Formats: sequence, structure tokens, C-alpha cells
Amino acid sequence: MPKKVFISGPVSGRVYEEAKAEFDSVAYEIKKKHGDAVEVVNPFDFCRKGEPWEQAMRKCIARLTKCDYIHCLPYFYKSEGARLEMTIAEKLKMGVCNEILELVDYQKNGGEILKPENTASNKQVRKCIHCGRIGEGYWGPVNIITIGNVENIEYAFECPFCHEITYSLKYNRFVKKNNESL
Repeated sequence: MPKKVFISGPVSGRVYEEAKAEFDSVAYEIKKKHGDAVEVVNPFDFCRKGEPWEQAMRKCIARLTKCDYIHCLPYFYKSEGARLEMTIAEKLKMGVCNEILELVDYQKNGGEILKPENTASNKQVRKCIHCGRIGEGYWGPVNIITIGNVENIEYAFECPFCHEITYSLKYNRFVKKNNESL
């Protein structure tokens, strides 16, 4: 039986066709990489255009709970619905389909889904180097690669106006895996 991968990401506030194209593209790439070993669950396959947020989330959560993995699109942390889906996936100990489309089981991932610390402390005011406007936005991880006990994390700050990456930084951190001691 194929493993189910749920795609999560921002939809509300975006042009419907652009959001659908992004979800469809990721669904295609996951299917291309894993073939018949996976079934991709794409919210655009069962949620209608213009459907109320609460109704769409009820459908998404019902489908999410039947999946084995979650794949979060970049900047999912900016979406209330996607953050809710990630929280549910973490509590249900689901695996992650990571940024390079590898399926990482919950236990192999150290029992923790990689997610940003989407708290108010990540909110900052920055001047965009692209459009020159000053706006409030969030820092969030755009790339996390774990090798052994080291996570290589790239954080980025997206301009709230032009949506270009304004600043980015990279750092490494040691992580505890399962019951290992560092």
C-alpha cells in the first residue's frame, strides 16, 4: 500500500491559480521521485475555489489525519492553516517529506518534526533591499539539512510587499537524536 503524503502551505490571500500551480508542481515532483510508492494528497484536489477557510480546513484536517507524511511548502509558517496542519502532524508523529522530497519517518527524525519557531520573537521590521520599502515580517527556515547530529539551517526574511528574500543567514547546530547524548 502506498504511503500518503499531504501537501501543506499557504493558500489564503494568494492568487488561486498561482497557489494551485505551486501545489500541483510539488505533487508532480513527489510523484515523479517516488512513483507508485506514494499517494499525494493535494488540498486543491478536494477544496473548491472560494470555499470558506473553516470548511476547507475541516476537509484538510480530515485528509491529513489519514496520511503518513506531511510536506510543507516554503513559507508555510506564514499561514495559520498550514501551521495548524504542521502541529497536528507533529502530535500524530507523522513523518516529513523534506525539502529535497525524501520521506523521513518520525523516529528517524529524532521524534521531532522540523518546524520554525513561529513566535512573535521572529517578527522584525526590515528595509527591503529589492523594493526599498520598510515592513514587518518573519524570519523562517527555508532549508534544513541534517547530517548526523548537525543541522545545517538557512533562515530567510521575506519582504511583505514584493515577497523577495531580503536577508538570509546560515548556521549549524547540534541536535540530540532519540536518546543519544551529545
